[in-house]
Amino acid sequence: MAQFKIGNMFDAPPPDLLCFTANATIKANGALVMGKGAAEEARDRFPGIDLKLGEIIKNYQISPPRKYGLLVILWPGLSVPIGIFQVKYHWKDIARLDLIRYSTVQLFKHIIYSSPQSIYLNFPGIGNGQLAEADVLPIISLLPDNVTIWRLP
Repeated sequence: MAQFKIGNMFDAPPPDLLCFTANATIKANGALVMGKGAAEEARDRFPGIDLKLGEIIKNYQISPPRKYGLLVILWPGLSVPIGIFQVKYHWKDIARLDLIRYSTVQLFKHIIYSSPQSIYLNFPGIGNGQLAEADVLPIISLLPDNVTIWRLP
């Protein structure tokens, strides 16, 4: 069962895979919309990541809605891969439980094939996603114990 911690996962010792939640909305300049929550913090900590992710997602599927579930990339200067865990199609929408379920399955598959020892993920779908923790918890609590779900205080 996944572990749960309160704090800022970006300030914790680095895991083997650092995941954050995101959407699939691409701006006119080609950048992924990353304006709130953990996505915004990742955008600010890793300048240019919004443009790179926008390019990857745009090329992944030609037209919206773009469903990717989980994307894992290497980022220059960072010693661990970054995972983008999809909770929405459009940034204005509320998070979708079916998409969180799909992304969770994709994370399971990544764990099976890549065997990371430790994974961080911000609590998906709450905050700007507007879902209740109680609705998301049954989905993400099934993740293995090498996954730590983080929530800000």
